[in-house]
Amino acid sequence: MVQVVEPGDAGQIDSLQTPMLDGIETIATIADHWLAQFKRALAEPDNILLKTLFHPDSHWRDVLALTWYIRTVNGLNAIIGELKAHSGRGSGVLRLTPDADNGKTFKAWTLLTALDELKGFEERVGVSEEKVKG
Repeated sequence: MVQVVEPGDAGQIDSLQTPMLDGIETIATIADHWLAQFKRALAEPDNILLKTLFHPDSHWRDVLALTWYIRTVNGLNAIIGELKAHSGRGSGVLRLTPDADNGKTFKAWTLLTALDELKGFEERVGVSEEKVKG
C-alpha cells in the first residue's frame, strides 16, 4: 500500500506501509529498529554492526553531537571512522532507504546529529540566577 501524505497529515506517517515490506511493518517500526541497532553499535562499539546500518554512499552531518565539530562526513568507511562516544544529549534526522541487495532491509542514506545539551550541565528551567547563588 502506498499512501500520499499531504502537509499537516504527519500523524498518518506511522500507518504507512511500503510495497517492499512484508506484513504490517510500519516506517516508525523500521526507524525504531534502526535507531536501536545504531545505539547498540555505538555503545559496544561494533564496527561490523555499524557497517550494516549505512549505505556505501551515505552522508552524516554532525553538529557538535559526536565529533565536537560541525562537519559532513561522506561514505561508509569515513562515517565509521568518525563515530565516537559522546557525553551529551542530542537530536537528529535520519533518512532510511532500502538496501539495493535486499529491499526488505533499510539503511541510512543521510544522518544528521545535533548536540542539545551536555550531561551534567543541563539548563535549569524555571530557576532564577539569584536562587541558584543563594
